[in-house]
Amino acid sequence: MRDVAAVSKKELLFVFPFGFVAYLAGVIFISRLSKSSKSGQQTIEEAADQHFKDNGKLLIFPEGTRNKNPNKLLPFRKGAFRVAIKYQVPIYPLVYSPFYFIDMEHKRFGFGKITIKALEPIQTKGKTMEELDQVIQETHKVMSEAYNDLRTENPSKEEYFESLKKK
Repeated sequence: MRDVAAVSKKELLFVFPFGFVAYLAGVIFISRLSKSSKSGQQTIEEAADQHFKDNGKLLIFPEGTRNKNPNKLLPFRKGAFRVAIKYQVPIYPLVYSPFYFIDMEHKRFGFGKITIKALEPIQTKGKTMEELDQVIQETHKVMSEAYNDLRTENPSKEEYFESLKKK
């Protein structure tokens, strides 16, 4: 069993070459939309059963979707936090800076820098599902503060693409 497994939406499995490489890397693909298959939460919990038994970790993006607004984090979905509380495992927040060098609107991709910041673990030992919303709020708060700090370290999308024109 691998030490860390990322969780991704099943649709990305069919995006070549990302899906193939992600599959080989052990990414857990969840179906978020299908009524006939297991729910995403069931899939995550089954993966958690196996990974936590083997002292592994799950990498889950709590926003649940790609954020197109570089100014703030989206609200967090509850799945990752349910798992953390159920298994009484700490949450290790990772925050990465906006990637201004990807311009989805104009379909442009340049070179750039992403900064990833590892924050202090948030303990869930002794927490219950009644405290779920509190854990989510606490995590969102510390991650938002770190994200805002990282946002100011890198140039804005406009500054970045303007600098490319000068080269």
